[in-house]
Amino acid sequence: MTDLKRKMALTALLNGAPNTWRHPQGQAYGDMDLQQMIRNAQIAERGKFHSTFLADFSGVKDDGMGLRGMRKSGSCVGFEPATLLAAIAMATSDIGLVATISTTYSEPFSVARLIGSLDHISGGRGGWNLITSGSRAEAQNFGHGEQLSSAERYARAREHVEIVTRLWDSWDDDAFLRDRQSGMFFDPDKGRNIDFHGTHFSVRGPLNMPRPPQGQPVICQAGTSDAGYEMAAQWADLMYVKAPTIEIGKAFYADVKARARKYGRAPQELAVLPGLSVVLGGSEEEARANFSEIVASLEAEEGLGYLSQWLDGYDLTGLPLDAPVPDIPEINIPAERNRIFLVRNGQRLTLREAMQYVATMVGHLTMFGTPDQIATQMIRWVEEEACDGFNLMPHILPGAVEDFVDHIVPELQKRGAYHHDYEGHTLRENLGLAHRPSQYQVAALQAS
Repeated sequence: MTDLKRKMALTALLNGAPNTWRHPQGQAYGDMDLQQMIRNAQIAERGKFHSTFLADFSGVKDDGMGLRGMRKSGSCVGFEPATLLAAIAMATSDIGLVATISTTYSEPFSVARLIGSLDHISGGRGGWNLITSGSRAEAQNFGHGEQLSSAERYARAREHVEIVTRLWDSWDDDAFLRDRQSGMFFDPDKGRNIDFHGTHFSVRGPLNMPRPPQGQPVICQAGTSDAGYEMAAQWADLMYVKAPTIEIGKAFYADVKARARKYGRAPQELAVLPGLSVVLGGSEEEARANFSEIVASLEAEEGLGYLSQWLDGYDLTGLPLDAPVPDIPEINIPAERNRIFLVRNGQRLTLREAMQYVATMVGHLTMFGTPDQIATQMIRWVEEEACDGFNLMPHILPGAVEDFVDHIVPELQKRGAYHHDYEGHTLRENLGLAHRPSQYQVAALQAS
């Protein structure tokens, strides 16, 4: 019986794969069915998942072919994440709620308020997945002809996240007295302006709400560049990574944990979670056959569109489907994307393989087999320090999450690799993370 020193963390992506809305077990309305999205979260909560997770894109993804090229995609539209998660909070009690918001196309005050509100509404279950965006389609929705360079986006992101955390700390935990007898609603000595003045932002503060129940809601980061690793090492509680092989996972894990130490952080303060898709069957062969059914409906034009959008609109039309994918010029696309998405076992994928891979797995790890086989592989990843857990990325919702909860979760629990119930009431507590003290109170204590 396996008994991991630290139980693995599990989060669940609630966004569906783009082409599975047509599958008999898929969501016919894509990601725009509120009641089904709530049910998906409830299924994950039944499986004691630590958190749900909603990805986001500020626009209709540009695949180089316009709306016509995206006409068969069920993921080209969706709810704004924080709004949807606030609704889900009302129908759940324990599971975390992580919303993706871009630092490139948002203001820090708005993000601090949105995620702070989600944390209050949910009773301490809110989280923010920090991204910097990397698409011209998004840039053009916010008055920019071209996307900012990666260096510019991360410079802005560093200021952004610092301001957000300062705003969350702009009130002490006990600042709001609500004392009817004295008439004091809050103690002015326990709040402060943050007066931040940087290259990209100037923010006065304080935030116009009490400090969030978690002190600071959980911060997640999903970057594949060197700057992304550095951002996660300094600020993130969870890091979502693309690691299609255990070797890549180990390299990511060692890298980001070493970086975290530079900022005085213990390794357990940052959990590394690769994306994971699972295909179950009575055997590995049967599972792979089941997966073939999922990709069978993917047409060439549709698949090329999905691959093109991941390559920031790079035009793939006219290229032979069974020839290796050509080198993609680096514009705003990190070199890691070429390496992770398009190369397997030292060989470049064919265009057909790449479009199927991106349309269904989005460049992440996929495991095939029985519940026992899947559990064994997952435990190996944690034992060999390739990750601290996984972000489940289901091919088909709700079926893939339900199958995972009904068949794989009990196997992990039986082996002592996964918790049987929630350890606390907040997302931080359930992840084994401490309540974050206010940086201003810490500084005052150190100065006294």
